[in-house]
Amino acid sequence: MSQFTNEGEVQLLSYVLKGVTLKADGFGGSTAFTPSDTGGANQGVYISLHHTASPGEQGVVSNEVSTTATGYSRKLVAFTAGTESTSTDTALGTVMSNSAQISWTASGDWNGSSNITHFGLHFGSGASNAMFMYGALTVAKPVTNGDTVTIAAADIDITLK
Repeated sequence: MSQFTNEGEVQLLSYVLKGVTLKADGFGGSTAFTPSDTGGANQGVYISLHHTASPGEQGVVSNEVSTTATGYSRKLVAFTAGTESTSTDTALGTVMSNSAQISWTASGDWNGSSNITHFGLHFGSGASNAMFMYGALTVAKPVTNGDTVTIAAADIDITLK
């Protein structure tokens, strides 16, 4: 299950209810975020992977996998169009999923072979880009040199009810 960070909550509500521009560098920041399926520094949604602990409501990135000699970097995520449930079951909500597979190949052990347990979604690719959503991975596992980590298309489901 994924959840909004505090940052995601304030940005979403400010955007929907007041028309405030989404900010890649956080609420009150100066860098506008631009939705994009092709990416860029402050464009598109990027996924991060985390070890040992959830980023939590604060969107903590100190437990993100290191980019030093690991083959890891944040990856662009494109999403499908939202699909509204036509069922009378109100528990289904509206769902958007990643439209393509996301993969990393480790060129070194990721964080001392600690389990990779969580993901975060960010407004852009840079280290200072705000995390707006996070969640636990279905399977936690260590990643060592040569391993491939893959998130299949439609495995990230964002649901609003």
